[in-house]
Amino acid sequence: MGSIDLNADLGEADDPGDLEADRAMMPVISSCNIACGGHIGNSETMRATLQLARDHGVAAGAHPSYPDRANFGRQTMDITLPELLQSLTSQVCSLIDMGQQFGIGLTHIKPHGALYNDLARDKTLAQPVAASLAENFPGLAIIGLANGAMQAAVEKVGSRYIGEAFVDRRYLDNGHLQPRTEPGSVLTDRAEQAEQAVDIALHNHANSASGKRISIQAQTLCMHGDTEGAAENAAHIRRSLETQSIQIESWAA
Repeated sequence: MGSIDLNADLGEADDPGDLEADRAMMPVISSCNIACGGHIGNSETMRATLQLARDHGVAAGAHPSYPDRANFGRQTMDITLPELLQSLTSQVCSLIDMGQQFGIGLTHIKPHGALYNDLARDKTLAQPVAASLAENFPGLAIIGLANGAMQAAVEKVGSRYIGEAFVDRRYLDNGHLQPRTEPGSVLTDRAEQAEQAVDIALHNHANSASGKRISIQAQTLCMHGDTEGAAENAAHIRRSLETQSIQIESWAA
């Protein structure tokens, strides 16, 4: 029936001892996005998460953000473009350097939080960011919202783009994510998450907040690892997909 990648944003701690949720997620997912200091994380958490990914055969990527630890990278930041590009390059390089110490190569870059959403809707931001990432990290694919402005920008510069969908977020009619500030934007019911995952993987559709059927062409599904019961929910979603004969494997495999 086909295959799809399951990814999670991990390494989102400042103490390796706080990565228990990441350890629980690793056997379920096929790729991960590791925080590299922009919104959270440090050399110790990067090292620990990279080693977990290697031990479980999970494809590892960088998860850079607006350099805004105070707001966990979840607010659009007033920052000049040169400053933003320099910060993103520095964050990704820090994870690459850490991986090289242990013979772990990265496969991709996935922007985090508010930056992810800004890149999905603002082509004037997406274009220079895509060009900078392509120039500095030509071997790494870029993960972003399926059908967003970032997809067009990345494809324009000739880099590989991996369209992403979310199993636990509600969509708007235009295919963008419903803001977290709005009630109902996060799906907390395990069965509802699994239903949306199967719908996207099998039919390339999801129901928006208004009930409209919208088209979503995704190669990877994100499952957040920082919510209560995340590992159990992820395991249920994986079983639901496999029951439909959908194989779980990284797009980088």
